Amino acid sequence: MRRLVDAYLSGEVAHASSLHRRLLPVFKALFMTANPIAVKAAVTMLGLDVGTPRLPLVPLDAERTARLAIALDAAGELVSLPELSAAAASA
Repeated sequence: MRRLVDAYLSGEVAHASSLHRRLLPVFKALFMTANPIAVKAAVTMLGLDVGTPRLPLVPLDAERTARLAIALDAAGELVSLPELSAAAASA
């Protein structure tokens, strides 16, 4: 997302548009159910265990989990998490 905004603000509108088109399936997947269910699933898939949603929300079902995984895989490096320092990871 940061790369998309930076590209747009620096006048690279075509590049920003290209990034947006690559990220659009992820945006749609993140909102296929109530927030933060899919967001928590996505962050966990990216390697940061944030736990499950609190009741009355429930974790993403298998079908939606698969759809989300496909969208994240297709976006590749655009959806990777930044490296966390050891102090931040243990906080």
